[in-house]
Amino acid sequence: MKNKFRAVSTRIAAVVIVVFALGVAGAYYIYSGSISGASKQPLVFYVADAYVPEAQALVSTYAESTGVHFAQIKSGGSFALARQIAEGNPADLFLSAAQQALTSQYMGNATEGWGVAFAADQMVLAYSNLSASQPQFSQLVSYYKNAIHANSTFAWYTFFSYLTSGSFKIGISNPNDDPGGLRGWLSVELAGFEYASGNTSYFLSRIVNNKENVTGLNSAALVAPLEEGQIQLLYIYKSAAVSDNLSYFTLPLAVNLGDPSLNGLYSRVTYNTVSGLQKGQSILIFLTVVGSSPNQQESLSFVTWTIRNSDSILSKYGLDPLSTALLFNNTSVPSQLNSMIAQGYLRVAGNLN
Repeated sequence: MKNKFRAVSTRIAAVVIVVFALGVAGAYYIYSGSISGASKQPLVFYVADAYVPEAQALVSTYAESTGVHFAQIKSGGSFALARQIAEGNPADLFLSAAQQALTSQYMGNATEGWGVAFAADQMVLAYSNLSASQPQFSQLVSYYKNAIHANSTFAWYTFFSYLTSGSFKIGISNPNDDPGGLRGWLSVELAGFEYASGNTSYFLSRIVNNKENVTGLNSAALVAPLEEGQIQLLYIYKSAAVSDNLSYFTLPLAVNLGDPSLNGLYSRVTYNTVSGLQKGQSILIFLTVVGSSPNQQESLSFVTWTIRNSDSILSKYGLDPLSTALLFNNTSVPSQLNSMIAQGYLRVAGNLN
């Protein structure tokens, strides 16, 4: 009887050992699978300064659902960031406010030769409570309301003429470093084209001659001077104005660079920067993977997730998510993006230039 009991006990022990071993093996498999992504270095994300809140919201939501870690976002003007990446600074992902910043002209050998546009923005004229309290500002508001109501060439000419009369300090950031500044000057030129008999330099010259412009490294750097009353108005992206809780004047579609269908009009104006002549085009927000990234697959996963899931997040920040994201490329693209095209989330829109 004892021998039989020992035999049964031995078999039970053997089964327990096998089950335990399998459990350990299973636990190890699950655990090792979960740390395979976590063992990577945190993804380094370079983001145009105007879109840091949006990028943080995307990163936070993505990290919660996947467990992928990100380093602290690095922000600045898109052109300046692209040059930093070209110089070899570690980066995995780049969110740019300008298509040109993704090209080899700015990113050098670090460009992958493609970028995905997933949202649109527009230029506005922001102002602060201190601005609104000044006597001459009430006259500008009056001209603006009349222009909105009449929507005539003369009414808008009157508004922009008073805006550039020397009565205000206007913030427009450095166009050589910040696409926001470039778009500010292009918007001023479009106002001349539309409302000053095709003279693209009309209002621009008035700003310069009346010494109205106050510049900064990027638009974000000019928000504090606006709130402190050092400047009265600021050309800035609508999304940035919304994020910073700034009041603003909405500009006409022909002037605000916010309608991709008006690219033919926008391209009529140009502005010369240190990197060459820049042509006007609608404001699109681009995402790409940096060519030198050691985390290509993880970075691509974030791009495809953003294309699928960013709508509800971005609309809270004053951006207009594109119903179908746009692919601009000069090279072949990863298979993940080709799959997005086949599924209808993405469509080829032209060359990256």
